[in-house]
Amino acid sequence: MPNWTLYEGDCLEVMRELPDNSVDAVVTDPPYGIGKAKWDRYFPRDWYYEALRVAKKDAVFVIITSPGEPMRAAIELLGDSYRTTMAGWLSNGMTRGPISFGNWIAVSVGGKNIKWRAMQDVIRVVIRPSEKVDHPSPKPPGLMLEVVRRLTEPGWTILDPFAGSGTTLWAAVKEGRNAIGIEREPAYCEIIRKRMAEVQPALPLVR
Repeated sequence: MPNWTLYEGDCLEVMRELPDNSVDAVVTDPPYGIGKAKWDRYFPRDWYYEALRVAKKDAVFVIITSPGEPMRAAIELLGDSYRTTMAGWLSNGMTRGPISFGNWIAVSVGGKNIKWRAMQDVIRVVIRPSEKVDHPSPKPPGLMLEVVRRLTEPGWTILDPFAGSGTTLWAAVKEGRNAIGIEREPAYCEIIRKRMAEVQPALPLVR
C-alpha cells in the first residue's frame, strides 16, 4: 500500500527539514500570479531550488501552470533540464486568458534522464461536476492521473510543495506511488485529508 504524508506549513520551511536526494519526482501546481486568490499574487521561484536539493539527481520535475506568462516562468525555472510542455486539454472547460479564452493547461516537464515513451503530448480531460472541490483553482483528477501514469513509475515518491486540494497526492496513491504534500492553508489541508480517506481508508485498529 502506498504511503502518503501531508505537512501543514510553508513549503520552504518544511522542505528544509526533508533529507537530500529523497524523492523521485516533484509534481506541483504553484500559484500562477494571475490573482485567482489572495495567495495568487506572483509566481514563486525560491521553492524550486530547495526542491532540487530534496530531489534525486535524475528526478522528474513537472510544473503545471496556465499558458502564457506562468508557463514561460516555469520553463525558465526548469532551465537546462527543461524537456517539453504537454497540453492538458480541458475539453468541456474554459478559463479567461490574457488575450483569449483558454481550455488547456500547460504541463512543463524537466529532467535530464526522462526516457522516451510512446505517448501523445496532449491529455484530453473531461471535467465532471462530481469532481469539484472547494478550492479556487483545483486541477482535474483525470489530468493528474495521466501525468502520474505517464511521467512517474510505480513505487516512486512524489513531492508536491503546493498541495492545494490534494489532487497530486490523490492521483499518486491511486497509481501506486508514495506521496509527500505540503500545504499552508488549514482549510485546504482538511480537504486533502478527506479526499485521501476516500482513496486510502484507514487501516482497522488491531487490539
